[in-house]
Amino acid sequence: MSRSVVHDWVDLFNSNPLGLRLNFVDDSCRLAGTLRIYINLIKPVKMSLRQTMDMLPASPVDQEGDSRINGSASGGSKRADEGLKDLPSPARLVSFFLPRGTSKIMYITSSTTSVNTVQCLLDRFHIQESPRKFALYEHTLDGKTITVRKIPTSECPLLLLLNWARLSSSREEFYDRLTRKRIVLQENDACDINWNDFTAAELTNFLRILDKEEAEYRNAILYQYGLLRDQIERRMDEICSRANDRDQPKYGRVSVPCHPYAYQPPTSNSQQFGYVPNPMRPGFRMSDRSLSVDAESSAASV
Repeated sequence: MSRSVVHDWVDLFNSNPLGLRLNFVDDSCRLAGTLRIYINLIKPVKMSLRQTMDMLPASPVDQEGDSRINGSASGGSKRADEGLKDLPSPARLVSFFLPRGTSKIMYITSSTTSVNTVQCLLDRFHIQESPRKFALYEHTLDGKTITVRKIPTSECPLLLLLNWARLSSSREEFYDRLTRKRIVLQENDACDINWNDFTAAELTNFLRILDKEEAEYRNAILYQYGLLRDQIERRMDEICSRANDRDQPKYGRVSVPCHPYAYQPPTSNSQQFGYVPNPMRPGFRMSDRSLSVDAESSAASV
């Protein structure tokens, strides 16, 4: 392809408001520019504290102590201090979780492959890991769906961004494509990971992380089912209470022992064979009383 066509794509790329730029290195079509890489790592990584501490400025206390020692020390002590300064600081590795969503702007050329880009990114963060454990992925956001494509090791990420500009017909379309697409650093697929590269401590830490994630999912499921069980039990109690209220009578029972028509058992053995009229019964006559007296006398004679 001609240089003028590539120049048009470069101009379209440089029109983005995100600060990403492309430039020609020489008279050929070789390019160099910046791209933003997002980090999406789940597992911890080993980082070197020696390189990180060398980049930090010395504290005022250390500077004051060094000046006091240098001012009061003799020539022999100065030579000893110079010998100590030549010794490298101890390399200490620590496991660290990089925050997910962190991004880093890298300056690479159009001939930099995906593997070399990963190595440059690891060196930028002082990560002491093999670049084969990681890979670059192209994420495309389409509504609520994210399409992930693994970038091959021989593909150049900077040319991938230039291809986005080639597929866009205007600045607005290219900016929209930049907001929907991004290059992400993630762990390599399980089929490409050589687990022999990890130490026993790292594998144990991975198992601990997986157990923690499994416990979190299990607790979330138990919590949801616990809420559902409480709602069902509460609803069953309401239904049972309503059924009990419906079965019980709405009026109270009244006992009337002196009702005129109430049955009165005999009060003695002499009245068990006789008829005892109730004087409270309506229509009571004295003849009924005489019959009861005759019944009492006959029972007494017997």
